[in-house]
Amino acid sequence: MMPSYKFDYKKLRSEIFLRYDIELDETSLSILHILLVETKAELLKNTRSINEATEKINDNTTSLQVDSQHPRWQAFWFGMGKLGFSIIFSVTLLFMLGFVYTVQKKENEQINQEWLWYKTYYELSQTHKATAVKEFLKDNPPPKEK
Repeated sequence: MMPSYKFDYKKLRSEIFLRYDIELDETSLSILHILLVETKAELLKNTRSINEATEKINDNTTSLQVDSQHPRWQAFWFGMGKLGFSIIFSVTLLFMLGFVYTVQKKENEQINQEWLWYKTYYELSQTHKATAVKEFLKDNPPPKEK
């Protein structure tokens, strides 16, 4: 309910006339005055609620500000949100490539050792007697095939 009080018709009429070059009667001025008062009241109410919300946001220390207890974890998870898939993908790819490289390297070393054994055995069998070959086989057994 609006408070009942009188307002200055002449002052409002002159302000409207000077600002907009329009002459209003008393009924129009009354309606205009009521609308102005209600609009100002709503504006004050909205301003108060906006100010309260702003204060709550500024006082909040957990959602918008740096976490003072765990800043590195906060930065880590922020980065995971931005680059998470690419980091996980690249680490997985590097792990798989490293694994394949080590398996191939191990196989190549085994092949080279087998080749060296067969080469040594062939040279011994061509140049030395059978007793030297038997002694070589006794000291160096043939490599096992897979």
